[in-house]
Amino acid sequence: MTIDPRLRAAVHELVEAIPVPALAPLVIRPAPRRSWRPVLVSAAVVVLLLAVGLVRLPTSPGVPAAGPATLPRVFADHSYFTATVSAAPAGPAVAIYAYGQGDLPFQTPQLIAVGVDGRSYREIDLASQRGRPVDAPLLKSPAAPVLLSPDGVRVAVADARGPVHDVAIVDLNTGRTRSYPVPAGSAVQLLAWSPDSKRLAYAVAPYRADSHGDPRVALAADGELAVLDLATGVTSTVAGQRGVLDAAYSPMEEP
Repeated sequence: MTIDPRLRAAVHELVEAIPVPALAPLVIRPAPRRSWRPVLVSAAVVVLLLAVGLVRLPTSPGVPAAGPATLPRVFADHSYFTATVSAAPAGPAVAIYAYGQGDLPFQTPQLIAVGVDGRSYREIDLASQRGRPVDAPLLKSPAAPVLLSPDGVRVAVADARGPVHDVAIVDLNTGRTRSYPVPAGSAVQLLAWSPDSKRLAYAVAPYRADSHGDPRVALAADGELAVLDLATGVTSTVAGQRGVLDAAYSPMEEP
């Protein structure tokens, strides 16, 4: 087949008109020098996290602040990063309060101790662990019953999960817990500390399965008044008391 010379010439002109980019000469770049910038940036981030309290480091037992006890004007909100009493005790407390109460399973209530300086916050983790009764997971007030001593150094913790076997005393200076036994299968309600913080009064009765973790059901019928002496560890029952739901100390008298 014969190709028209004019067509051949037109094709050549079209091909030559297509631009062909020139290849850049091969350049061998030197290896990059090591930079300390990422390390410095990481260090700065860690310092920032520590500054805002997002990283919790082990600390030694706190020293009580000097001066009068101070209540904060605004109490701190719930935080997953609040240090615990057992891991980082901060000394005596001026108040304890619950945050996150409710009847939704995904809520995470906390019981918080506020230091005497009005700025230190610690979660009473034992109360969180004892938490809601197992037979009533949607019960309101899911934190375990607690009672702060008048000197602010101790917190008594009962158990909201059902029959209990002890009353626990948490030392806010050391973070340590000491347990004092009660009759097995009991319902316990903490009532009052003596003014000198050396004795604790509480009501105790055989636990009732239909109470759903509320000790008042059993105490209204069979509650007895017991007094725990922390110096000796001995618990005594006050004779002649039945159906005990409340008690109080006077500066001069036993309950």
